[in-house]
Order: sequence, then C-alpha cells, then structure tokens
Amino acid sequence: NPQWPQYTVPHVSAAVEEARRANKTIAAHALSADGIQVAAEAGVDTVEHCNWLDKHSDGLAFKESTAVLMAENNVAFDPT
Repeated sequence: NPQWPQYTVPHVSAAVEEARRANKTIAAHALSADGIQVAAEAGVDTVEHCNWLDKHSDGLAFKESTAVLMAENNVAFDPT
C-alpha cells in the first residue's frame, strides 16, 4: 500500500549506513507522508516522488515538520 511506509527508521538507517560505508548515495522511493518521514529521519540523500499521501484517507498529509527535518538533514527530493 503506497500510503503506508514499508520500512522502519532502523531498517532504512541500516541501508544508509551501508551506502555511506560503500561511499554511495542512497535514495528512498516514498509516496506517503509517513514514508517520507522515515526517509528523512534515516538521512537518505534523496526522496523520490514525495507525494505526501495520507494513510487515513485518499488525500494528502503534508507535514511541515518533516520538510524542515529534510532541510536540516540535507535530504533532497525529486518530485518526478
């Protein structure tokens, strides 16, 4: 379900750690607001799509606090 995150912060953080160890960048494919939050907390380099889907409805759930966290952690987004 694209409205729910598929991985937890510890799972994504482990992937980020391995990418850093290999001197690689890492992207997260996230459509939901919660998935974007997970990616931002884990410190990925980019979030692809960033649709802000709401897990409780068919609407959107933009979270300013997540956007701020992305900026603080230098997490870029690619809306394509």
